[in-house]
Amino acid sequence: MDMQTKEVIHSFILILTSAVIANNILDGLLSDIGIWHLLAIGISIVIYQNIYQDSRFTNLCTTFGVFIGLRFTAITAVEGWFSGDQTTVLDSIDAGWITYTSAPVAGIFVFLLLQMFFSEAEISDESE
Repeated sequence: MDMQTKEVIHSFILILTSAVIANNILDGLLSDIGIWHLLAIGISIVIYQNIYQDSRFTNLCTTFGVFIGLRFTAITAVEGWFSGDQTTVLDSIDAGWITYTSAPVAGIFVFLLLQMFFSEAEISDESE
């Protein structure tokens, strides 16, 4: 496996583990936190720590994963989402929590994306 493929896989794993951690923390705060929340958070932290050193885009992947995890909480908070019975709507307080926690994370993600873009542009200007 070449280095670029390995880096893409590590970035994808960082996004997924960050999403699982953020989803389970917020879902546990909005509902009763249970053993499954803690187990998923613990396993994700162990995987995240093993992959963290090998990725070049750790901050970018982590913020993107946290944003996805926070937004995915809206789906998991609705009862019966897996079976397709979405007759219950998301509580307005829960929707507010999801919105107000994911908005700053989205801002951080955009900032890191712009920072990465301008640092790459600066490096390419210096090499010419």
